[in-house]
Amino acid sequence: MRKNLFRGKTKEGKWVYGGYYETECCDGDGLCSFIKINGVSNGVKITHETVGQFTGLTDKNGVKIFEGDVLEKETYMVNAFTGKKVDNSEHKAIYAVLSDVYGNYLINIKDIGTDTEKSFMRKRANYIQMITDESHIIGNIHDNPELLEEEC
Repeated sequence: MRKNLFRGKTKEGKWVYGGYYETECCDGDGLCSFIKINGVSNGVKITHETVGQFTGLTDKNGVKIFEGDVLEKETYMVNAFTGKKVDNSEHKAIYAVLSDVYGNYLINIKDIGTDTEKSFMRKRANYIQMITDESHIIGNIHDNPELLEEEC
């Protein structure tokens, strides 16, 4: 079972990690989002759009992967007959973990080498594990939206 851990960004731009909850705000903002940090009696108010849950997975460097993280993976083509890498076929693929939907993660892929982009959902236990074992986090969709933009 994965740990119930969330992260969110404060209005000051600081990332905080802990338990997540929402409650009615007394300052007239309506429903507000908070991250409850261990040892802190009150939660820290965060921007709701930045909330991301820990996926239960880590990248190849052991860093925890949260919803909204952007990962990069070096890829290349392999000759089906020889099993060897095809010369000059190396390129990078960018993966964004966008959301948790019924136990699946929606993954947006941008293949830098072939200039293609597609989205699909996969179960955490299979394809996502393969991606994360070979990838490393290069940012997230909140701090680095340019990572998913089209190149001119």
